[in-house]
Amino acid sequence: MGFDTWEGSWYAVPYDGDVNILYYRKDLFADTKNKAEFKKRYGYELKPPDTWDEVLDTAEFFNGWDWDGDGKVNYGMAIIAFRFWWSVGHWSNVYRSYGGEFFDEKGNIALDKKAFIEANRVWTTIINKYSPPGELNFGYVECKEALASGQVAMGIQWATTVFLDPRQCEVYDKLGFAVMPGVKQPDGTIYRTPALAVGKCLAIPVDSRHPDEAFRVAMYLSSKEMQVYETISGTGVDPNRYSVFEDPRVKEVWGDMIPVFMESLKIGRADIKRKGSSGFYEVISAELSSLWAGAQSAEKAYERIVSQWKDIIKEMG
Repeated sequence: MGFDTWEGSWYAVPYDGDVNILYYRKDLFADTKNKAEFKKRYGYELKPPDTWDEVLDTAEFFNGWDWDGDGKVNYGMAIIAFRFWWSVGHWSNVYRSYGGEFFDEKGNIALDKKAFIEANRVWTTIINKYSPPGELNFGYVECKEALASGQVAMGIQWATTVFLDPRQCEVYDKLGFAVMPGVKQPDGTIYRTPALAVGKCLAIPVDSRHPDEAFRVAMYLSSKEMQVYETISGTGVDPNRYSVFEDPRVKEVWGDMIPVFMESLKIGRADIKRKGSSGFYEVISAELSSLWAGAQSAEKAYERIVSQWKDIIKEMG
């Protein structure tokens, strides 16, 4: 609902509810040889990682060898890393779990330098060491295909039936699902901030000649019955109504992904929602892209983002 309203008024109808989760190859994680070797090497049990440091260990373990026996090299993890605002949303899974934020409640810049540096330590390590070739150009399609083809052991993606559809995913029956990893706190708990990245809505242009009819179409497309159809048919459109997940047809298709989706939804964090957000995203996506490519340091990227964001705010008055 958050991205459909502004200052108390509705401007769009919810359509696609997006939540990031961690996918992993449950068959590889359950393999006794893998479990024994992992524990020998890292000193703890092989399991879906709870922290980002565990993600790095696990990605390293599965990277660079033929663990599925098809004669091809496999990799640890696939993430979205190309220069686009979606990649900022996926990166924020890490950044916010280190305590970072983008803006405070009053709209002031709240970019945290320490969290920014730590998040990029994790992200650049995955990109440069444990991902398939060409990772810096990976958008949704490339990341999806790396996971769906069995090329990688883990991936960050939206919770969606695309990965449960044998027509679209070769390893649909071998994938496990987990709430996004986070950062271990002094009391032993894990602080997780799964991104409610992107999402979709149906909006009516102000100059529409038939706004009432358009609104009725939007309401039909966002209805429970249409959302049930969309989510069980592998369209990639995901529910934004709790009632949809009570439908037996959805329960049958989503299965073990439902509790992960629900837990992630409860603690999830939304995209930047502020006047001028497109400009802020353009700046940070460009600077992060340069950083991930090795063209600048995290400290320099941080300073450049803050400086340019200040300019945007100043120009908006």
